[in-house]
Parts: sequence; C-alpha cells; structure tokens
Amino acid sequence: VTDGLIASLQTVPGLAIAPYANIREIKESTPVKEIARDLGVRWIIRGNVNVSGENVTVTTEVYSADGAQIYKQTLSGSPVATLDLIRRDVLQVLHVEKASTKETEQVRTPSVDAYKLYLEARNRQEGWDVEGNLEALRIDPDFAAARARLAMALIKQFHDSHAPSLLGSASDEANRAVKLDSELPEAIIAHGIVQLESGNSAEAKNSFTRALRLAPGDDSACNHLADVYSSLGR
Repeated sequence: VTDGLIASLQTVPGLAIAPYANIREIKESTPVKEIARDLGVRWIIRGNVNVSGENVTVTTEVYSADGAQIYKQTLSGSPVATLDLIRRDVLQVLHVEKASTKETEQVRTPSVDAYKLYLEARNRQEGWDVEGNLEALRIDPDFAAARARLAMALIKQFHDSHAPSLLGSASDEANRAVKLDSELPEAIIAHGIVQLESGNSAEAKNSFTRALRLAPGDDSACNHLADVYSSLGR
C-alpha cells in the first residue's frame, strides 16, 4: 500500500514526497509533530492494512504538521481499487484534487499476483532480487516498474562480477521500462544508472534531473545525481 500510494502521488505537481529511506525507520509511536519537524513536511499520512484473501481493508489518516488530524477513512476492496480511492481522497484533503494523476495500475500493474511478486522482490536481497522481478514480468510483461527494478538489480550483479553481458541486459530492461512509461521516475532513474555505468555522464545527468522534476523527493535520483557530479569533478 505504501509503495502504491507513493508511486501514484510522487509526480503530482506541487507535492514532494519525503524519501522512503527517511521514513522507513520511523516508529509508529513517534508523535506526528516530531515526524513532521524531522522530515520538514506539511502533512503526514499514516494508516494500517488488514488483508483478507484477495481484499484489503485500509485505514488512512492525514495529519497537518501541528499534529491535527484532518482526515480519517477506512476503505475495503481489491488492493488496486482501494489505493485509487485513497489517492483520490488524499488529493482532495490536500486541495490538489484537480491534479492529473495516474491510477495505481498505470504506475504499477493491474495484476495483483505480479504486484505481490514485485513487492516481495523489493524486500529481498536489499531490493536486488533478479528472479523475483522476472517472475513478476512473466505474469505482466508490461510492468514498467518491475523492468526498471530488474535493470537496477542487474547493475548490482554487474558491479559484483563485471560481466559485460549484465550491463547489456540492464540497458535492455531500462530501455524497455522507459518505452513502457516514459514518465515513470523509476524507469528514468534506471536508464540514468545504466548510462552512468556506461560512462555517459551527461546523459545520466539529464535522466536524473528529469526524474527529480517528476518526483522532487526521490532520494535515489538525488544520490545518483550526486554521483554524476562527482564523476564530472563538480
């Protein structure tokens, strides 16, 4: 649910999502005002998820930076449909309901099974699970985010073995991801990583800069852009 909500909100004009690396270690007991202060954000979205068979029940809460609860709702249904309802409500609460956004299945996949495999792969081997992403892609070959994640996992293998074929495979997957969704930040970042590894620093810089325009809070794009500037001696 967290992944799907971030993916569907991160490209909304005027919104910047706090980097996942900054929020994943936050304890549930931490006061909202403290979280908002530490992250430097105006709103906090919290919630919990219960799974029953193929359906989920999600309770979502939105707080302002001063700790006041401004929204609470419990919704049930299929994961993708429920996420889209949450996204709609959150945009209304934040007064950006007229923003043009993609539905969850557009930024991820309409297949629950493929999405589950993708998320499991993200949680294994620090996110560098090649086989898990391949399994997701066997179910939905047009799953752009899984192709982008596969490209990144192949780059990790390339770092470990220096086998040129792995860099070529990563390039193929990143290009396919961008072709499937040219505005998906993960796809653009994967393409940039491949370009950086291939020695094309200028093209990598363009990719990471574009990813940051689409998703201003993306820590991966920030970190890789720093790597580019380092390689350029800046």
